[in-house]
Amino acid sequence: LVDDLVAGGRSFINAAQLLKQQFGDSIKVELMVYHAFLDYGIGELKEAGIGKVYVINPDSYEYIIGLYPDEASYFEFVPIGNIWHGRLCCDTI
Repeated sequence: LVDDLVAGGRSFINAAQLLKQQFGDSIKVELMVYHAFLDYGIGELKEAGIGKVYVINPDSYEYIIGLYPDEASYFEFVPIGNIWHGRLCCDTI
């Protein structure tokens, strides 16, 4: 799932739940955003089956890691230079 920002995460939680209902464990649901705030925590994202959150904005990535230091492995910074024409060019995704 790709969007410009995630604030509380409700839209992504609903989308992930629908995808998991439709495709079960055969689908891997991840989130890529420019801004990540996640004001309400990440527990519901994980429960909905979102396996990882990729953050493009370095400042937003630092913010979210500072907010959830014990969950740092749940987030990954992806430099915007690694993304072009809607394709990811990095090996981690």
